[in-house]
Amino acid sequence: MKNTTLINIDYSQLQAGKNEITFQSEGYNLSGFIFLPDNFDAEQKYPSVIIDIANTQVKEQAGAIYGAKLARKGYVSFVFDHRGFGSSEGEIKNWEYTPYTFSAIRDAISFFRMHQFVDRNNFFGFGICAGATRLGYTAVTDKRIKALATVVGWFDMENTFFGQAGPNGEHKLVAMLDGVSEAIQKQYETGEYATINKMNQYKPITEASPELIRHSYDYYEVRSKHTPYSPIQPSFNLPVDPIYNFSKIVNRLYMPLLVVSGSRAFSLPMTEAVYEAASEPKEKLIIEGPAHHDLYDIDKYVDQAIDKVDEFFKRYSR
Repeated sequence: MKNTTLINIDYSQLQAGKNEITFQSEGYNLSGFIFLPDNFDAEQKYPSVIIDIANTQVKEQAGAIYGAKLARKGYVSFVFDHRGFGSSEGEIKNWEYTPYTFSAIRDAISFFRMHQFVDRNNFFGFGICAGATRLGYTAVTDKRIKALATVVGWFDMENTFFGQAGPNGEHKLVAMLDGVSEAIQKQYETGEYATINKMNQYKPITEASPELIRHSYDYYEVRSKHTPYSPIQPSFNLPVDPIYNFSKIVNRLYMPLLVVSGSRAFSLPMTEAVYEAASEPKEKLIIEGPAHHDLYDIDKYVDQAIDKVDEFFKRYSR
């Protein structure tokens, strides 16, 4: 694995597979991986994919799995840690703050397209879970992306968030948001903030625990425990940003869209809603068997998604 920076890139140091990259976004050094195909030649142009990852994840998790598999299909792919996550700089660790993520995505696209081997005419977006929504909103106005593919998109953050309260229960969430807002004020004034362990809220895990909770715990605490991922977050971190519901704007995407989900994914209804609302051209694949988290890292499901994504990007190559 090689290190490169934005200035004076030595292309001779790049190699097939994973290469560590650092780039600038709003004064912060953000860390990423560029995955390169076998027999990589920096003098050639390659179809290229910018990847945005799931909420609170780090690049070593689902993003790296999909990035490596795309490279083996002949693409150059780029996945990165958002501000404060993983190896990226940031004063507040593991704070999923949407304005930061959107600015980072645009800067990552700009940085990635500066590489001489990136084919700007065949530059695609690939979003996983919440990354599907962030990249989708980006692609509505950023036409450097020529086609967008998504896997288990967590597209409806609005109803996910407010739906937690149940019918007529929004006042409970408003009270919670009062506390969150005051915690943000305290952090600004003093630099201090409390933290929570996100995974502790799920314990104890039993057979009676909701399936989504059991799957989330199994993925983050068992299957991907070895990664730099940390469940420690500021207490004012929201599980999702309720302002976003991609089904409300996807008809303005005006580019080819692919949505992939699993037949048992909790996010499947969101995928169906986005697909129905999207304008043509659009494609959909529902893989039989997997739940939401299974499409992060289980090869027999991920490989089906990758094959479809490859077919989709090739169909819309220029």
